[in-house]
Amino acid sequence: MHNNVLIIFAIIAIINSFLVPVKQEKVIDYELECTNSSGKWVKDHNECEFIGRNWCDERQGIFEECASACRHNPKSEMCIMVCVPVCRLR
Repeated sequence: MHNNVLIIFAIIAIINSFLVPVKQEKVIDYELECTNSSGKWVKDHNECEFIGRNWCDERQGIFEECASACRHNPKSEMCIMVCVPVCRLR
């Protein structure tokens, strides 16, 4: 009986040694990071406005230095001519 228990534990140890731990992906709260860095979060488009290129690059975002202030309102007839720095995140 004692030998059977040892054999079972040995089998479990061998099986566990072949199992690869599942790497959990870190969930990043971009909204919080954006607002903590003095940016403005645009939730519907996953964007951080008024943020710098370095901030965006560190998060593998797509930086646009001079986006339109009306970029999400295609029906707007008039728009202010102001550049809005934007980082689009995945």
